[in-house]
Amino acid sequence: TQYPLDIALQGQTTYMAQGATIAWPLTARVLANGVPVAGRAVTYQITGGTATLSSATASTDPAGYATTTLNISNLAREIDVHTCIAPEKLLCRDYAIFALPASAQELHVVAGAQQMVGTGQNFAPVRLRVTDSTTHVNPVADALVLLRVKTLRWQRPPASLPGRPLPPTPEPIILENEEILARSDSFGNVAFTPSPDPAFGSVVVDVTALAGSGGYASVQLTRFSGTAGGGITAMPWRLRSPLEPSSRRPPSR
Repeated sequence: TQYPLDIALQGQTTYMAQGATIAWPLTARVLANGVPVAGRAVTYQITGGTATLSSATASTDPAGYATTTLNISNLAREIDVHTCIAPEKLLCRDYAIFALPASAQELHVVAGAQQMVGTGQNFAPVRLRVTDSTTHVNPVADALVLLRVKTLRWQRPPASLPGRPLPPTPEPIILENEEILARSDSFGNVAFTPSPDPAFGSVVVDVTALAGSGGYASVQLTRFSGTAGGGITAMPWRLRSPLEPSSRRPPSR
């Protein structure tokens, strides 16, 4: 007869930035024929790598979840944790946390690129994701992301006149520069919402994001104030598409 209990691990395989120092939750769920089991003990044992556990045993809650904390300091190599249903320890699963070096991290724009809003409207959050550069899919947790946010005055594009050359593009007028340090969550995501001062009026917000030693992405947002946009045909003084991490080199740090 098949044993009725089963155990599932949240985030069973995790890619984490090398050098990370973090208190990382390890959550397991115990089920019996698909139904959550409360009050069941779950054991945790580190079998590889260097870290400490807040507790080697946790009890499941009414929804069947049991959680302990893995304390990681300056992650250098893979950490493995063996997790079992006590007391029999007949059903076990293993966590694996891989240390991903800076050279193997890349950055993607997920949402919020090239927004254009009007007076009284707010920008939607800009969402980025750090992944490993081999599969381009596996998210990287606790990766450091540097956001360089530049707010410029919006300027009407130069208009061409019949028989005359196109006037030069006006030099950008920088109103504000800001640098923000963020860390990716367990899904590799970083989210932020640009909020330029309303007193600036019509602006273009340039955001450059850097992760690891080569992850690079950029977005550009525009806010029109009053009639500055001149209708739906108006565009910011320059427009750049979000950059996928590829052979293009990031700017110097």
